[in-house]
Amino acid sequence: MPSLSSVRNVVLSAVVMFLAFTVAACSAPASQSSTPPPQPTHENTRGVTAYGTDGAVVEWSVVHRDAVSEIPRDMVVSDGHVVPVWGCDRFIVDRGDAGAGLRLAVALPGDRCGEDPAQVPAGDLPGVVEEGIFRAFSPSVFLVDGAPRRVTGMTVGEGVAVWQEHPVGHADDGDWFVFAADVLTGDTWLLLTSRDVWGELPPIPSPPFRPVVTAGQVSFSLSIPADGDLGAEHAVHVQGDAHAVHALVSIDVRGAEVSIDRHDVAGVVHLSEGLATVSSDIVEVVPTDGDQRSGRLPAAVAVVVEAPTGDRPVLEVGHDRAGYLTVRDVFTQVAGAGDVVAAGVGGDLYVRDSATNQAWKVPSAVFPPMLHDAQVDVTNVDVVGTRVAWSLRGHGDDAHSVVAFFDVDTQRVAWANVAGTTEFLTHHDDSVSWVSRGEAGPALSQAPWM
Repeated sequence: MPSLSSVRNVVLSAVVMFLAFTVAACSAPASQSSTPPPQPTHENTRGVTAYGTDGAVVEWSVVHRDAVSEIPRDMVVSDGHVVPVWGCDRFIVDRGDAGAGLRLAVALPGDRCGEDPAQVPAGDLPGVVEEGIFRAFSPSVFLVDGAPRRVTGMTVGEGVAVWQEHPVGHADDGDWFVFAADVLTGDTWLLLTSRDVWGELPPIPSPPFRPVVTAGQVSFSLSIPADGDLGAEHAVHVQGDAHAVHALVSIDVRGAEVSIDRHDVAGVVHLSEGLATVSSDIVEVVPTDGDQRSGRLPAAVAVVVEAPTGDRPVLEVGHDRAGYLTVRDVFTQVAGAGDVVAAGVGGDLYVRDSATNQAWKVPSAVFPPMLHDAQVDVTNVDVVGTRVAWSLRGHGDDAHSVVAFFDVDTQRVAWANVAGTTEFLTHHDDSVSWVSRGEAGPALSQAPWM
């Protein structure tokens, strides 16, 4: 693949007061204290298998509706305020610890953004918050112009923030751009674009962008062209004239040629038991109301820990008797940290804990709003410690959305209604915040762990 040329760094210091969320101090509903824990069951788990650290199959405990509580609406705090950043009003979204007393953040555009694109960038602005003050990184639009873009994945490591941007309205397809910035100076530089990978061909959608920064390298999964022998040796996705395979790639954090580390990998997860890769295989895609793709394409089918004695599965989905999978039967989202790994299959969430060798399934049907939707998808998953947060979205004109929380230690499950589509989930010490976009624009909400 071609080397990335050096790009100029433009420094921006846009300082504003950061409006912090506050959550009312309330106790959990009394009904939760008597909630029975999930019981082991042999109910349908869509062919998903969990394995313990000894390699033995772990039986699923399925959460039922009577073990799930709605978070009281007066405990879900919404912040409709905006603050001026770089020429227009913006929402500030916390994206987690950035080290050195900083918090990673994104400023979402408000109504007046983009009135003069040369002076007021209309897309999302990544940056950091220090002592309540937001400081934007140099806007990426000064490096790569074009239509307004949204941040569709973000991380920080070794003092460098890395994020992906898509044009507004193309959250998982079309052209994409990967940028990086020094969290202290705010200098921004371009790492990689879809054109570096695909040239003039339309890029085939990639797995969710979950970059990892270690030892001066940024690693993430991409769909790459299936040139030469790749098409004969790996699971290939065909879209028009383009052929693609999933691959784990790495690039120097300052930008250089991309290295292909492994094929058939849809992501990486760092667990206490070792580095885990999310493996891809070919699936048979059946069109639905919410997804008109069809044919055969690679999809995530297993989470595997790399070990000196050989790779060991953590989670995997099994083929049916016909020898293929549908798009409803593979991992749509995978996240993990420490002892806990969680994955969405269809609208259900599967959680496995290596510390106790236990596993749980949380069906979408336990959340009352989702009973009205014929098809439900898990759209975000975030794991911190023994806590899992995720979002679910239905399809159709009157589709519903919720955010849900599962505490592995207490085995409690809670949920809250969401207006619109959830884009970001962020863990805090005792709460979770999220951003949703509906007809009225972006909204920021926060709820306590129950």
